[in-house]
Amino acid sequence: MEAVLNRKPEDLEDYYGILGCDELSSTEQILNEYKIRALACHPDKHLDNPAAVADFQKLQEAKEVLCDEAKRQNYDLWKRSGVTIPFHDWQALNNSVKTVWNVFVGT
Repeated sequence: MEAVLNRKPEDLEDYYGILGCDELSSTEQILNEYKIRALACHPDKHLDNPAAVADFQKLQEAKEVLCDEAKRQNYDLWKRSGVTIPFHDWQALNNSVKTVWNVFVGT
């Protein structure tokens, strides 16, 4: 809990930043930036870098979220909210609340 309370917004991963895009970028622009970065940072090209696989996975996750309209809308909502928990955790919490609410209201 302490880690969540002491986290700053600038400590959180920025999917747009990872891909070199912004909120106004089209899906096509995001895919183009992804392809350029994927070729440059692919783990096969950086066998001496132990973080290469993790970096590449972050790049893939950013592309998957920002190229899916519903996920991108949720990401943008999270980003604007200013909450200081990672998007993945926020999304899981959001889904849990929806599930509990659906059970509560009987849907």
